[in-house]
Amino acid sequence: GKIEIENHPFSLKNVIEETLSLFYLRAKNKGVALQSSIFPGLATSIYGDPIRLQQILINLLGNAVKFTNEGHINLSISHTVDIVEHKEMLLIEVEDTGIGIPESKLQSI
Repeated sequence: GKIEIENHPFSLKNVIEETLSLFYLRAKNKGVALQSSIFPGLATSIYGDPIRLQQILINLLGNAVKFTNEGHINLSISHTVDIVEHKEMLLIEVEDTGIGIPESKLQSI
């Protein structure tokens, strides 16, 4: 109840491009490829909170760049449907070739 989530139209593509640009040079300087893929059928204008979305992407991509010393980082955006709630939702995945999370820590995350 302490965070107020906005809900208005915004350009998903612009938020993604702006966020990726924050990490492009750091990844390039490490020799890590920073890639993205957006599901072709995804709407370019969506409703939600662009600032909160960007905060989440910054956190995920920042950790990926920090802990990936070679290989790649891929941001993938697609959608899924919650059949119970009858809502379309974004599915955001960050996959990298970094050190990963030790198996002993996975339960606590």
